[in-house]
Amino acid sequence: MKKVTSQMVADRLGISRATVSRALNGHVSISQETAERVIHAAQELNYRFTPRGGRRNIGVILYRNAVIYSYLAMALSAIRAEALHRNYRLELVSISDIGLLGERVLSGVIDLSHDFSLNERWGNFRNLPMVRLYGPRNHRDGIYAVHSDGPGSIRCALEYLWKRGHRRIGFLSDLPYEEEIRRQLGYYPAFLQFLRERGESAPETLAAFAKKKTREVRSGIGEVCRRGVTALFCVNEAYGPRAAQIIQKLGYRIPDDISLIVIDSFEVSQYLTPPQTGIRQDYPALARAAFDLLDVLMSGKTPAGDAVVPTQLIERGSVKTIHCPDR
Repeated sequence: MKKVTSQMVADRLGISRATVSRALNGHVSISQETAERVIHAAQELNYRFTPRGGRRNIGVILYRNAVIYSYLAMALSAIRAEALHRNYRLELVSISDIGLLGERVLSGVIDLSHDFSLNERWGNFRNLPMVRLYGPRNHRDGIYAVHSDGPGSIRCALEYLWKRGHRRIGFLSDLPYEEEIRRQLGYYPAFLQFLRERGESAPETLAAFAKKKTREVRSGIGEVCRRGVTALFCVNEAYGPRAAQIIQKLGYRIPDDISLIVIDSFEVSQYLTPPQTGIRQDYPALARAAFDLLDVLMSGKTPAGDAVVPTQLIERGSVKTIHCPDR
């Protein structure tokens, strides 16, 4: 593919190359109208812009009406630290305001929104390479993905429980079933596969999801607990503390009655009673992988593929070893 130059952008608009350069570098002498025309033309031509000094501007897409907690807090903190290390600027935008990306001089985008429909809407920004944390990929449109090893996380947690005598293991998600199975992490399919391999004929009956409309979770947790589980695996960082509270309010003790493994929120999980055993995601490694992919895309090259980052089991106090006849 022929490399697009700033002169081509200037020729498209009938202006000087110097004007294009000043507009893309945010010079005060350029009117807002001219700047917008230059930015739109550069996007249409797929011009790879590097600001003066080589410091790229990277867009970061957040949840709609984002609340800074758990996953988002840890992911955004790691992205910020990695951007600082690489001398990149970050511009944050809500998924509900992604139209603003068309008004910014950006070299690439990292998405933290988990919005399933974003790929379909990305045609308006087809010249902007994007890397999604935990989002679906679309390599044809320059969209690549970075995520933790979901199946590996599940297998690690369930094998840990299995070795400690647990044979009746449940699955908790604070997402509706339809949203959980669409996620790129693949937690639930890996859970089903693990238990089926070990002789559980109906592992689906040991899973609880949020109600589709109300997002209520208590009834589902209660139903799974009443089915005789001795341990639960709880997905999503912010859900662990809440699920533990519900389990205890239902009259079960952790870990004496029911053991619990969560997706670790390290600023919270270690301070609960009992401290929660968890699967920790490596957010600094996820951030590095995201920028590595983005750097390749911004250079106009094609990455080898998406990135999968290993996780780590952190042992604390929410899992109890029990006697099992087949041990």
